[in-house]
Amino acid sequence: MRAKTLTELWRRGQLRLLLRATRLATPYYRVAWLAAASRAGLLQRLADGAVPLDRLALYFAPDAGDSDGLRSWLDMGVQLRELEHRNGAYALRGFLARKLAEISPGSLEKVLFATGGSDAMEIALKVARVATGRFKTLSFWDAFHGAGFGAASVGGEQLFRSGAIGPLLPGSEHVAPFACYRCPYGHPALRDGQPDLERCRLSCANMVRYVLEREGDVAAVVAEPNRAVPYVAPPGFWREVRRACDEHGALLIFDEIPTGLGKTGRMFACEHDEVEPDILVLGKALGGGILPIAATLCRAELDVGGAYAFGHYTHEKNPVTSRAALTTLEIIEDEGLVEHAAMLGVRALDRLREMKARYPLIGDVRGRGLLMGVELVSDRDSKAPAEDAAEAIYYLALDRGLSFKISMGNVFTLTPPLVTSVDEMDRALAILDECFAEVSVSAATKA
Repeated sequence: MRAKTLTELWRRGQLRLLLRATRLATPYYRVAWLAAASRAGLLQRLADGAVPLDRLALYFAPDAGDSDGLRSWLDMGVQLRELEHRNGAYALRGFLARKLAEISPGSLEKVLFATGGSDAMEIALKVARVATGRFKTLSFWDAFHGAGFGAASVGGEQLFRSGAIGPLLPGSEHVAPFACYRCPYGHPALRDGQPDLERCRLSCANMVRYVLEREGDVAAVVAEPNRAVPYVAPPGFWREVRRACDEHGALLIFDEIPTGLGKTGRMFACEHDEVEPDILVLGKALGGGILPIAATLCRAELDVGGAYAFGHYTHEKNPVTSRAALTTLEIIEDEGLVEHAAMLGVRALDRLREMKARYPLIGDVRGRGLLMGVELVSDRDSKAPAEDAAEAIYYLALDRGLSFKISMGNVFTLTPPLVTSVDEMDRALAILDECFAEVSVSAATKA
């Protein structure tokens, strides 16, 4: 007898066997892979009745990539005449570089392209080394900056940096990140998950300054301005880090791969804090979430690569991906998707906080724009992670056609595309509400 839902498959152990066979059985990759499979319609072949809803994917998905404008362009194909000659390819790359410099925060006037965010981070690290004459970096545990050797070195996730691949780049220092709901520096958050600044006095930012002072020769601080877990930095954090970098001769590199181009309700997440980086890395959404293109944006003073090949990737000058990026930026601006993300995010966060008031399982709701997090706990006082409940709700949601990502085992990371409509968001959150209600009733019955 065939199972009719993902939940039944999971209970019968069939889905576990499938995931083990694909070597994706760890909790992080299990949910990420299933979400991707759901988007592709694969789950329809795994379980009758599992009908994924394309636009109700609340995880890192194509942002403008579902827009009618970009779809039409991809359907028609690029006008081949502008791609026939090398001059056409270089012209498109120049147009894209100028456009990125125009919309970027501060004076990020120099641009190098790559085929993915990880490669763009490698470029940023090379620029920082040459510009400063130093090789050390300071970044944060639990961050992800790419799968390349340098990007994995500055990243802080065990999955990408431990085991037989070491040793990694020398001088890759790390500190605990800001995470106000679960402050690694031991300071309790307020009841709403916000930091108690009078008590903690930005211990997280002070630690960055402390390490910069003690090391004395750090080339760059590498960080996500808005953590993709997600966590929002406490007020004043980035201003203090920017000041510490300036005082100790370190560059500030912002990884905006998951957040740039409107995800948080601003074109760039760092604009919320009014802090300008020396280098900014873009990826994911730049190609509409469909074609692979990334960029490293730098201040003009960091144009130090005349005698070096920082990138030189085969397809870094690809005219097709350049055209896709230009079209993506045009859609984001013409359709007001940044403003739409800000509006829709406020609406969604309000709904999630209302759900928190009804479901004790929800310990914290946080986020900006369309980068939102819902943390599940079995007890709000101890904040014990409710991983089993998170998994149960996840599979119930998939059965109803809703997919998202679980981070850290118990945090629902909700990152819908910028083109998500109000009705689609309301529908997605209604499904999530139903799943919380079902798991909460089940838990109460067992108790």
